[in-house]
Amino acid sequence: LWYARLKDLGPNFGFHINADKSYILVKSEFENRAKTLFEDTGINITSEGARHLGAALGSDTFVQSYVQDQVNKLTDMVSNLPDIASNHPHLAFSNFTSSLSLSGAICSEPSQTLHHCSKV
Repeated sequence: LWYARLKDLGPNFGFHINADKSYILVKSEFENRAKTLFEDTGINITSEGARHLGAALGSDTFVQSYVQDQVNKLTDMVSNLPDIASNHPHLAFSNFTSSLSLSGAICSEPSQTLHHCSKV
């Protein structure tokens, strides 16, 4: 199995597997087989999806849910700005610029996520 070889040889090259943070994304028809193959590794097996470097990868439902959650967080952040600005204008401006960078990050990568951004 490639995983056992990677686990054995990886540390020689400075690569250490962190199973808790590792995901294998498989088609739903292969999920049970993958869970059997990797049951003693601690690696997360899913057919729904996972986040990778802030982007959602996986099923349309998973990606849509992730994008919607991120948009809701951004909406909450921006809707509080007028209240903050009345007493702390610099803080409000800082939060506004942070929210702009977050909005760009939500729909920047990969192209699968971009498809869902147009629906939100």
